[in-house]
Amino acid sequence: MSSVEKSEGRALELWELGEELAREINAEHRAFTAALKKTLEHAIRAGELLTEAKSKCPHGSFMEWVAENFDGSYSTASTYMRLYKDRDELRAKVTASVDLSISGALKALSAPDPEVAVNALDSFPPEEAAILKRALDTCEFCPQPNPERLIQLPEARRRGFVAEVAWSAMVEQGMNYAGIKNIIEEDIDSLTPEVIAELQEQVDVLRWWVEQVERMETLVRARDWPPGRGVPQAAFDEELRDLTLSELYDPEIGLPSPRVRIREFCGNVV
Repeated sequence: MSSVEKSEGRALELWELGEELAREINAEHRAFTAALKKTLEHAIRAGELLTEAKSKCPHGSFMEWVAENFDGSYSTASTYMRLYKDRDELRAKVTASVDLSISGALKALSAPDPEVAVNALDSFPPEEAAILKRALDTCEFCPQPNPERLIQLPEARRRGFVAEVAWSAMVEQGMNYAGIKNIIEEDIDSLTPEVIAELQEQVDVLRWWVEQVERMETLVRARDWPPGRGVPQAAFDEELRDLTLSELYDPEIGLPSPRVRIREFCGNVV
């Protein structure tokens, strides 16, 4: 038998052996993708129904209705309504949602045990421990810190990770605040004393995170920021990488602070 015939025979053998396996793999992949689409559609449908409920509520009573009738929080309700509003764009990006969901699953596997994580914070400087503890308690989408791993890092690198957590939490809180603010702006009559109190609570939390970010920026150099998404461009510049983030945002250097976007997004509250 010639080498060509052997090669062709081997290829046929591999194809026959892998055909059934490939069929099962692709079936599971399609099922996973379909499940994600279905999950998104549930959220969009919830947003549609919440939007309908809001249209039927007397002016100024929607937040009260949500509190009495919806199992989730008011910020979750506003998120569903935004998903419904942007449903066409979201559906077009469903493939990207697959990748994001896989990343989310991997992150969940590596997430620390909450009780162990909180105990490990005793080894951290108090300011860093406060950031990490609050992130563990309240952040739904920001990176979940693993204190047991962080404490083993060099001090500068550890601070960089803490700064990233603070930044992510600030962005998430900004979105929570903006979601409530946008609903109020669309229905000014909903500005009841209860809504004002809720909005003020969101503002106070947002301001706390902004303060933590600004403080960490005085300690963290560009080169200390964790690698990956969000790393400052200055981290790759030999002349700038040893400057702290607050130094980089100095008017004399001219690099704009990313917090400008938060302030534009949320108004003058921060």
